[in-house]
Amino acid sequence: MATYDLEEQEQIAEFKAWWARYGKWVIAAVIVFVLTVGGVRAWHWWQDKQARESAVLFEQAVAARAANNPAAVKQATAQIMDQYAGSGYATPAAWMAAQVNLEGHDTKSALAQLQFALDHARGGVMQDLARLRLASLKFHSGDAQGALDLLGSTPAQAYAGLFGQLRGDVLVALKRLPEARLAWKEALAAMEKVDKTDPLYALLEMKLDALGEGS
Repeated sequence: MATYDLEEQEQIAEFKAWWARYGKWVIAAVIVFVLTVGGVRAWHWWQDKQARESAVLFEQAVAARAANNPAAVKQATAQIMDQYAGSGYATPAAWMAAQVNLEGHDTKSALAQLQFALDHARGGVMQDLARLRLASLKFHSGDAQGALDLLGSTPAQAYAGLFGQLRGDVLVALKRLPEARLAWKEALAAMEKVDKTDPLYALLEMKLDALGEGS
């Protein structure tokens, strides 16, 4: 066993006492340095690493989807959602998983995955699409009020027609016909600004005609 002379023992004791008193401040200073000086580089490196790894998994999920291998799709997408929820692939992975579960008649899991997609969607357009998909499944699985709650905020112009159409459908199911008519009229007005040749425009006109003005 190593032996220490008296001076060395005193130095060790002094260091232990100093560390007991100031150690936590040293650790805090190191953390601050990492966050302020080296933290930016570390953060970008971590983000790049997350993006690369999640991209590989997403490619695996796409390949499994093309090969009609739902088990492999679920495994890859679950790993993305679990380990890379902050990546840009999290929401598309959740959508893919939801679609596979719907095809397997597992609506409960699909709803949970669409909620995950909404919670992790980046940017207004992605959030609009996530809300639309979740609202649609809620409506078609019998939760009309839950769907309506998701359709309350104004979407981007590109999705205004789809939001209005679904909102009108939900309101009809809730027997709120005047509000349904208004929703479809607003959707038609939005479609006029985007593309009147879109089949959705004709569909909205048919729905309004079927509903009638006096309903």
